[in-house]
Amino acid sequence: MYILGLTGSMGCGKSSVAQLLVARGGYLLDSDQMAKETLTMGSPGYQQVVQRFGHEILGPSRDVDRGRLGAALQEDPNAWSDLEAIIHPHVRRLQAETILRHSQENLAAVVILDEPLLFETGGDALCDLVLVVACGDRQLDRLRQRGGSVVTEVQKAAMARQMPEEEKCRRADRVIDNRGSLTDTTRQVDEFWAWLGCLATRAVEQAWPVKWARFM
Repeated sequence: MYILGLTGSMGCGKSSVAQLLVARGGYLLDSDQMAKETLTMGSPGYQQVVQRFGHEILGPSRDVDRGRLGAALQEDPNAWSDLEAIIHPHVRRLQAETILRHSQENLAAVVILDEPLLFETGGDALCDLVLVVACGDRQLDRLRQRGGSVVTEVQKAAMARQMPEEEKCRRADRVIDNRGSLTDTTRQVDEFWAWLGCLATRAVEQAWPVKWARFM
């Protein structure tokens, strides 16, 4: 079992790199998707978020409305940190449970921990290696292309909470430069995966990463 942390700034193309890694045999843990699962109606995370932000964030079906929650986050300077304090423990537990289950099925697996705030939340300490996807000064252009030419206030707030890309690259074990073409990025991923295979082979006997046990 080998835990690969994957992170990068918003708009850098991290999700595309994640899918390239999955196509080569990696097992993906999508932290954003798990965060959404923690807000499923009736779950402990759902109840805590509603208690903190009020029923105003709920839609007609009583699910958490991400647009309304986003608006609430803009109104309160402490809201982001409060939301993260609620969600992250639940996400870590889901990650730990999935890693344990997968370690019992495939000792040689490379588990990809895809997490935008990996460094900010200390998740890098839970990984065997951290890969950062970087796009330099192309970040804003890519966000505009993805969002219809406008960078929203929610996106700006999220960017402000993230560690600068230069610092992420400094802390990374390896970096994928995603400023170029998909062909160039794919070549880098191929080279990285071949290099990673040598490291991961040595970690096969480490079936259950004990550093994750405290989240169970």
